[in-house]
Amino acid sequence: MLFGEHTVIQGSQALATPLWRFGGTWQEAPDGSARQYDLPTFLLFLKKLKNEEKIELDTEGVERALEKGFFFNSNIPNGYGAGSSGALVAALFAHFNATQLTDYQSDTLIKLRKTFGIIEGYFHGSSSGFDPLVSYLRKPVWVQRDQKIQVLEALKTDLTLFLLDTHTPRKAEPIIKIFQEKLLNAPYKSGVINDLVPRVDDAIAAFLAQQSQILFEAVHHISLFQQRFFPESVPLSFQNIWLEGLRSDTFKLKLCGAGGGGFILGFSRDWQLTKKILSKSGFSAIQITL
Repeated sequence: MLFGEHTVIQGSQALATPLWRFGGTWQEAPDGSARQYDLPTFLLFLKKLKNEEKIELDTEGVERALEKGFFFNSNIPNGYGAGSSGALVAALFAHFNATQLTDYQSDTLIKLRKTFGIIEGYFHGSSSGFDPLVSYLRKPVWVQRDQKIQVLEALKTDLTLFLLDTHTPRKAEPIIKIFQEKLLNAPYKSGVINDLVPRVDDAIAAFLAQQSQILFEAVHHISLFQQRFFPESVPLSFQNIWLEGLRSDTFKLKLCGAGGGGFILGFSRDWQLTKKILSKSGFSAIQITL
């Protein structure tokens, strides 16, 4: 997710795109059962949802596949905010859903996103369903303020997007829970609604309009807000480079997913200079291809 982590639940817009360097597929292997990890337990969760008529899924087909040694073979790092659980849910739905998507109408996508959120809740406690939707469609997706969903063909910007690897996998659920608990504080919630949400909307509008200067400024304000109000989401070893980005006119950093570890998302106006600055501080960046 590029923009809208945490805030999409509060009614902000959201914008996400597939990370093309990462992916996963269902595969069968003789030792597949050893690579299924908690998929059998996940299946029990899916059966419960189906029995409660919350989802339509061929859970018997999933069970047969697991018995044959199928597993989800993926190069997406777990706990990195790169959509590993979302990709699993999308692959599961693509293979075992009774009815496949036939149109990109907003109402259809809203229902699909809700279903994905229910399923992905197994991994995070709560989920917007946004990551699995993007993985399933394999296209950029824009959630508007009225929560209507639009599928985009491509995203373009003059800025360079990159990822920093914190080398610290994390679980999203505790971070999400901390954010939800903070929202119980009225001044904190007011700051999110009145300061952060408009900045997220500004960033998305600028991204879609290919207005790089406005986008860069909006990312600066998001980065500043996250540094001040989500300090627990920025690993200690990355706080100095985060602050350097805030002081810099060259690059900015923001959360990638829930935060707390995994990847950090960056935006650069001068990619070569940014790489030099990061390298000098002992960091290496992964450039994102949109």
